[in-house]
Amino acid sequence: MGMEVRGMPLSSFIVPHERQQMAEAIDQMFDSPACVTLTLRAETGVGRDSLDAKIILLPLKSDFGDVSRVLGAFVTNGKIGRAPRRFNILETDVRPLLKDPTGSTADAILSSRPAPQPTEDTPVISADEFQSKSSKKPNLQVLTFDR
Repeated sequence: MGMEVRGMPLSSFIVPHERQQMAEAIDQMFDSPACVTLTLRAETGVGRDSLDAKIILLPLKSDFGDVSRVLGAFVTNGKIGRAPRRFNILETDVRPLLKDPTGSTADAILSSRPAPQPTEDTPVISADEFQSKSSKKPNLQVLTFDR
């Protein structure tokens, strides 16, 4: 961003007249819950070339079971140029995580399962065996929502 952004509100990166649109998308994210993707473009001018960005916001459940936290990422593409930069919202994509209004799907998606605890019967393998087993099938999968 061309400056220290730690502790700044997310709305400070958006031009003032579009902050309400962002606030409404964030409200939907917490209420539904839903994944929010914002496609952005920075204002241009002297020393400020074209700069595009995307923000993704993912809702998280708290220890009490309510959706009150967010995991997000902000990615830019282009030269920062003269700072500070503020962005216009080109597109807002809100994708609800619920399939039905009862919340049954959300509980399945958002609930966290405790990690299984090892017992005396748990097999112990060496680092080399683990590496050879883990290279066969990936444990993580990247999901994209690009159309």
